[in-house]
Amino acid sequence: MSISSSDWSQLRDDRSPVSSLVESLLSGISEIINSVVCIQVERETFTEIGCYFYRASAIIMELHINWNTPTSTVEVLQSMCRRVDMAKSFTIKLEKNTQNLQYSEVRNIVQQLEEAVKSIGENLSLIPLSVYRDQEYAEKAAKSLSKDIKDVSFVVSPSQQLEPKQKLTSKWALREERKQIETDLYSINVDVSAENLWLSDETKSYLTDIQERPRILNKHDSKSLSAGSSLTALPQLAQYMEPLYETFFCPLTKRIMDDPVTVESGETYERTAITEWFDKFADPEEIVCPRSGQKLKSRILSTNVALKATIDEWKERNEAARIKVARAALSLASTENMVLEAIDDLRNVCKNKPYNKVQVRSIGMIPLLTNFLDYRSRNVRYVTVELLRQLAEDDEEGKSLDAFASEKADQILRNLERVANNIKLMAENGYWEPLLTHLVEGSEEMRMEMASYLGEIVLGPDSKTYVAERASPALIQMIMVEEMFTQTSHNEPMNSTNEAATILANILESGLEVENFQVNTHGHTMASDYMVYNIVTRIKNSTPDDLNINLIRILLCLIKFPKGSGTVVSVVKETEASYNLIELINTPSEELGVASIKLLITLSAFIGHTLSDRLCKTKGQPESLIQNPTEITRITEKHAVSASFLAKLPHQNLTLNLALINSNTIPTVIRSISQIQMTGTRSSRYASAYFEGLVGILVRLTMTLYDHQILFTARNYNFVSVLTELLTRSFTDEVQKLSAIGLENLSKQSISLSRPPRRKKTKILKLIFFRKCISIKLSKDETFLLCPIHGGVCSSQDTFCLLDAQAVERLLVCLDHENVEVIEAALSALSTLLDDKVNVDKSISLLSEKHAIRHVLNVVKEHKEEALWQKAFWMIERFLMKGGDESASNISSDKLFPATLVSAFHHGDDSTRRMAERILRHLNKMPDLSSTLTFTK
Repeated sequence: MSISSSDWSQLRDDRSPVSSLVESLLSGISEIINSVVCIQVERETFTEIGCYFYRASAIIMELHINWNTPTSTVEVLQSMCRRVDMAKSFTIKLEKNTQNLQYSEVRNIVQQLEEAVKSIGENLSLIPLSVYRDQEYAEKAAKSLSKDIKDVSFVVSPSQQLEPKQKLTSKWALREERKQIETDLYSINVDVSAENLWLSDETKSYLTDIQERPRILNKHDSKSLSAGSSLTALPQLAQYMEPLYETFFCPLTKRIMDDPVTVESGETYERTAITEWFDKFADPEEIVCPRSGQKLKSRILSTNVALKATIDEWKERNEAARIKVARAALSLASTENMVLEAIDDLRNVCKNKPYNKVQVRSIGMIPLLTNFLDYRSRNVRYVTVELLRQLAEDDEEGKSLDAFASEKADQILRNLERVANNIKLMAENGYWEPLLTHLVEGSEEMRMEMASYLGEIVLGPDSKTYVAERASPALIQMIMVEEMFTQTSHNEPMNSTNEAATILANILESGLEVENFQVNTHGHTMASDYMVYNIVTRIKNSTPDDLNINLIRILLCLIKFPKGSGTVVSVVKETEASYNLIELINTPSEELGVASIKLLITLSAFIGHTLSDRLCKTKGQPESLIQNPTEITRITEKHAVSASFLAKLPHQNLTLNLALINSNTIPTVIRSISQIQMTGTRSSRYASAYFEGLVGILVRLTMTLYDHQILFTARNYNFVSVLTELLTRSFTDEVQKLSAIGLENLSKQSISLSRPPRRKKTKILKLIFFRKCISIKLSKDETFLLCPIHGGVCSSQDTFCLLDAQAVERLLVCLDHENVEVIEAALSALSTLLDDKVNVDKSISLLSEKHAIRHVLNVVKEHKEEALWQKAFWMIERFLMKGGDESASNISSDKLFPATLVSAFHHGDDSTRRMAERILRHLNKMPDLSSTLTFTK
């Protein structure tokens, strides 16, 4: 975007009528500060008053006043001007007439100044952030000043004597002498440099010229950081600073220049700033000097060597002065803010120039800093340690000088260890040694307290392994020592064990692999038989609930490791622990019941039949695991894990399946499924898991249909109809998978359950069948419909016929599912209709009408899983063998299918390769292997 040659004038013509308010405020505060420095009575009080005014001036410098300044802000500035004028009159009066004023008058003036300071602080906090523009720290500084001033109270000592008139006169003359400020660029007399808090006439005029940004320096800009931005809490020490010169600053950036260059007009700018200015002009002939407005014919930039050297020298002298000021501030250390500002300024000085660290050490700063390691404020201690670290960083000399500080710091840390809360604070900040030492070597009371702290503190990734290695032996000992399980009147030993078990469980759940950690002097590890046996045998009803929960958490973590899982399973199987876990299911503590069931679910993958048998031998089980839906107001986690436990136990276990039927649990399951189908699974966060468990209970019964009781139950409650309805409803993938598995198991029984009709003379059997069924006439009064697939009289309820239940269409829809497990279960269910025991020709004819082969071919193209390919290839091969030319033509029309077969032939396992080869031969697509054969010696 280009700008015209007249746009440069906006840099100076943006003045507003209220801009003089800022200048007036800064001028008034400057006079106040100069006056309070010269007052010889109550010097500490008036110096503190001057500090607050100086801090206010630093914030006022950040204000951006223009035509768009809100009216409320203007009113605040006007109020501040009135307060400053009043304070100025009081300080000048006190400075000139100290010898004539009584104690009561001095006290009255101090009170008036206190009210003025508080009013200014309150006004600054009311100025909106928009007036500061991008200087967010200025608003924070205003709020901090307002907070500090809120409770301030200046006290005047009645015993304070006024100084003689001669001394006052000399101080007044000193002030007059200060007004003779050196403003020449190159002539600098350090001994008579102006105080940084006083602004010369040239500086004022400069600020007027750049009123859009009155303050020249940015406090957080390390490149432009100067004396004027440091130690706002101690203005009287600014006499060490050198003044700021107008020529040091770039007219564009309003910051001290690092690389000053001169343009054709003779004006000097920062190189990067003037380059960016040039880039704004689309036409090089329109380029103008931003300050003078003169058109520039050339863009050549000449380095101002003299000015650059002068600025560098000024920075060097100014940084040395800042170090001296910081040292003086630390020596006084009258307030916490003073100490923080001094240390922060030293850190910035050392960061800008590494050599400054040598200067800091050479003036004896390190012994002074060590005194602040035991300062009352935590913030001061923190920044002190950071500065000492910075001074010692990559510097052998600094490391040797910091030896003294390190020794003192160690001594202070050892002293802090005497208070338990200090140990916790050190651990929270990453220093774990004291806490772990007391946990291992401390008294019983101290170990309990340290264990409690360890349970409260969040372990970071860096400290997790170290803490686990150090703490595990002590925690295990607290769990294992027999004496700790002897109840006392105060129950302290058990509390100690609970704390230890909680912390150990937390460490294990963090993901740390601790199965090989040595936990005692006998060489036992966390996964050893000894350790697991002692943990497992302590889980019982007589153990407190909290301890039981934490012991179960430990076992759940150990069972995730290969070695740990074998040990845990072996111990549980060989002991009475499984009975104890089953008994804990119905404990009054729901949390303990959930934890116990979760452990049983995990163990069911290893010893499922054992758990099934022991569950059936427990009084009240398994019926208590499933509650009547009318008794459930809200589905809880315990409901979900209970149903999941029954669903995940081995489905072939006939004992458990008969127990579910004999305890009348199945009707409850059916009613619960129907209720959730009506209300949905969004009623509770555990509703989906609970629903999956209920469906899993029905499916487990379909694995043992050879028992007449279970077969009767499946017919009576029409399992086929229930599972078919669940197949395509918008439930979870797990429900769809389980429904397809259940239909597969039921469909396998159809061929044996389907029977020819019995001859009857008196009445006609009335049945509703699928439209493709075959009608036969046994006599003039009897008509029966036979299933074309199973060859007998079929129904979805009595013979579990998928054709009659209209489940085929829904299974074909599942073949387009994204979940591979759902697709595999649907293919298995459809495969039962192509079994050798059924009428395959009729089945293929019916499936072809429903375009089943197209769905199967899509599965082969979209998925690469070996198990899916095998099931799909088996069905395709059946279509080729029994479906005739029509099926072969439908399969051959898919152009991508032969390539998939060739890939399976080359890269599949033996079973897949054989099926792929047979299909390729059926399609006459078998590749010529002679050209691909290679021989090696």
